[in-house]
Amino acid sequence: MRIRTLAMAATALMCAGCNSGTGTGGSGATHGQFLDACTLLTATEAEAIMGQPPLTTTRDTSGGYITSCTYLGKIDSAHGAVIASRLQILAFTNAGVHVKNPTVTAQSYVAGLRTTLTAGHWVDVTGVGSDAIYISTVGKISMYKGDVESDIVYMPLGHIDTTAAVKASEIAAGIKIAEKL
Repeated sequence: MRIRTLAMAATALMCAGCNSGTGTGGSGATHGQFLDACTLLTATEAEAIMGQPPLTTTRDTSGGYITSCTYLGKIDSAHGAVIASRLQILAFTNAGVHVKNPTVTAQSYVAGLRTTLTAGHWVDVTGVGSDAIYISTVGKISMYKGDVESDIVYMPLGHIDTTAAVKASEIAAGIKIAEKL
C-alpha cells in the first residue's frame, strides 16, 4: 500500500510540467492540504461497491499530502483467491501537492497521465468528476473534481482485475466520491 502511495506521489511530481494549469478544474469545494481519503467513501458505500461488508478499514496518512483508505473484505477462496478483496482510495488536494510542487494540480495530474502513459493503456471515462481516465495496466480510475484528485482501485480477488465488471464498480465508486466534492 505504501509503495502504491509513493508511486502516485512520484508520478504527480513527474507530471509537474505536463499541462500545468492553475485553475481548479471544475466545480467543487476548496480543501486544505490534507483530505482524509476515508471521508470520500463510507463503509456502507464500499459495501455496495464490493458486494460485501468490509471487514477492516485502513487509513494511511503517512504519505504526507497523499492519503489512502483501504477497505478489506473476505478471501474468496472459492474463486482461487489467497488475498482479501480490497477497495483502495488515494487522494490529494491542490493545497497539499503545492507544498511539494506548486505547479501540479489535480487537473494537471490527470491530464499529465494522458501524456506520460503509453497510448492504448488508458481510456477516457465520462460522467466521473470533472475528468477521469481508466488505466488498464493497473486497473484503476484516476479522476479529479475541483481541487481533489482521487485514484480508485478495486481488487475483488486481491489482485489487479481489469474486467468490465470491476471497471464498472470503480466508476460507481468514482461517481460517489465526486458527489461529495
